[in-house]
Amino acid sequence: FLYWLTNALEIFNVEGLSLSDDEKSRCCAYLRCCWNKEEGGFGGAPYHMSHIASTYAGILAIVNIGTIEAYEIIDIDSMKKFLLSVKNNH
Repeated sequence: FLYWLTNALEIFNVEGLSLSDDEKSRCCAYLRCCWNKEEGGFGGAPYHMSHIASTYAGILAIVNIGTIEAYEIIDIDSMKKFLLSVKNNH
């Protein structure tokens, strides 16, 4: 849901209708709870298994938030490992 909320704010692009710095930081805290350190990728909720759909939404939410704090959530090596593990070679 975080992706859809941040995306709506980006699309509306209305002055005064954006996330405050505190709200962005709180979104990052939530996304960190959804990040799966062992598997790489994001779960659909805190401490869930990684899933490709929630990983896609998590990354897009990070892009919408657009802060250094948000970008630092992702461990690129773990993310690559996860994405390769779900890749279909057929």
